[in-house]
Amino acid sequence: MWAIAREEGSLSLWKGIEPALLRQISYTSVSFVIYAPIRDLIAGQGVRKEDIPFHLRVLSGGCAGGISIILMNPTDVIKTRMQASRGQPSIVSLLKDVYRSEGALGFWRGWSPNVARCFVGNAAEIGCYDGFKNHIIKNNVFSDGPMAHFAASGGAGIVSAVFSTPVDVVKTRIMNQAGTADQSLPKYKGVVDAFLRISRHEGFGAFYKGFWPLAFRKVLWTGMPNAHNLTPSHTAPQVNLSLSTPRVVVYFMAYERALKAITGGYS
Repeated sequence: MWAIAREEGSLSLWKGIEPALLRQISYTSVSFVIYAPIRDLIAGQGVRKEDIPFHLRVLSGGCAGGISIILMNPTDVIKTRMQASRGQPSIVSLLKDVYRSEGALGFWRGWSPNVARCFVGNAAEIGCYDGFKNHIIKNNVFSDGPMAHFAASGGAGIVSAVFSTPVDVVKTRIMNQAGTADQSLPKYKGVVDAFLRISRHEGFGAFYKGFWPLAFRKVLWTGMPNAHNLTPSHTAPQVNLSLSTPRVVVYFMAYERALKAITGGYS
């Protein structure tokens, strides 16, 4: 992070903020809206919400994330390309570059690892949060309120960091290929090829570069750039420089408070 700020200026840490905000608002909103209907559908008719098994909540969270990100994949492609480029390219210029070099399908470059990443991430976040919160309330650890939400979201953040980091690495490596002629970047044929080549040439530890910043961001931190394997854009393939909008603890606690203000009850 310091290297990027020193070589490219502090504003470079906020590269991609526009598509990142668009992606986060739209993708997250859709995920939350469709999660409960998917959960109830998978659980089947007549099953009370509090009796839905943990694994079905996790599966439902993953399905909600996968469906949502398919719709919003173009924003992720533009965000990743903006963060990996020198200077301050505009969204319009990047849209033209991707379309010129790969056509409309270029905006869905990396969709499969992105779906995998969001499936895992949402399964761990929304699914685990819902499951942890239900377990905490059901066992009278805390009543349905801020303490239960804080504990459940903290646990979900840790689970998410552990399971989503490797997929995030692969997703961003593949997305960095979209609309670039940089021959120094590895060219991956797909998700499996990326996993195999990264593990073969860089070792298994490469899948967890930037794990602690990501874990800290997911569990508590809000409002700063993610130091997720931060490297200067012209030296090595970047893993992910995504802007950290309010995550997990702040994320779910804010969601619960907003939901109660609007509907009169928690999720």
